[in-house]
Amino acid sequence: MVCRVDTTPPAIPLGAFAFFLYAMLDVSCVAYVVNTNQAYRIGGYLAVFWESHDPDVRLAWLRMNRLGPSGGFLPNAATFVYAVDVGIVVAFFIVGVEARLTRPYASAFVFVITVGLAHFIAATRLGIFLRRRRDGFEIAWREIKESPDELLRIHSRYEDIPLRIVL
Repeated sequence: MVCRVDTTPPAIPLGAFAFFLYAMLDVSCVAYVVNTNQAYRIGGYLAVFWESHDPDVRLAWLRMNRLGPSGGFLPNAATFVYAVDVGIVVAFFIVGVEARLTRPYASAFVFVITVGLAHFIAATRLGIFLRRRRDGFEIAWREIKESPDELLRIHSRYEDIPLRIVL
């Protein structure tokens, strides 16, 4: 009686790996959007309260980011990187199915392609979303700058040092 031992390592299903890659892209995209929003918030403040006073400032960050017909580098970079990455995941999955690394389960195939299409559409809209956030922060800072009451209210909150910090 001969006992055969299967020496092939267990494999992760290709659909599950594609789902993992999509999840990592989502985490990366959320981190990018959060950090870019913070950069735009600070950049909007600098544009309204600092760059507007001196138009010859060499480090005009917000103006530099608005150069070009499409409205800046950061939104374009996000759109390009995430759209290409989604295309790579879909291509990887299709090549894996063609190479017979997995059975072409219809549900996994439809899932990976559908989620990939949704991610691709979201990636193409990401640049528009980031430009709107950038403009929204600048408009909000302009409203604060033009309203003496709002400016006083904000400054009064931050100019008092709480006693617990001093002690």
